[in-house]
Amino acid sequence: MTTAADVKTKPSSITEGEWSVTVVGGSYKQPYLIQVGDKTIAQCFGNQLEPDATSIGEARANAALIAAAPDLYAVVVEWLGVGNDMSARRAVRERARAAIAKAESRR
Repeated sequence: MTTAADVKTKPSSITEGEWSVTVVGGSYKQPYLIQVGDKTIAQCFGNQLEPDATSIGEARANAALIAAAPDLYAVVVEWLGVGNDMSARRAVRERARAAIAKAESRR
């Protein structure tokens, strides 16, 4: 069984700062950039004209999920270390809801 002690609090591979999604419009191939500040760390493309391509809606959802990954990771690691402290569990639960909202493009 994995415990909080078994998990590093932050992997060195996660880019520092808030991950966000930027839409680059003006084309039928709409790219979504996952960025930290001005630095692009990933891209998701949607194409509304080619039937076999990823849809723009799916690309937007993929980008939101990728941008939320550090928040989701942090909540899971924090949850593993909470134990039976109910007030800490409530606080972690609220952060989990915020991370899920970000992943679902509701934030």
